[in-house]
Amino acid sequence: DQSILEIANAVGYENGSKFTSAFKEATGVTPSDYRKV
Repeated sequence: DQSILEIANAVGYENGSKFTSAFKEATGVTPSDYRKV
């Protein structure tokens, strides 16, 4: 499993919190919560 920061970097985000905010805006849940689904 990759960390949230590794995934964020892989898709072009340098900052994990900006990725988390964008992910939550798009999906309605945080990346961590999405992993639990």
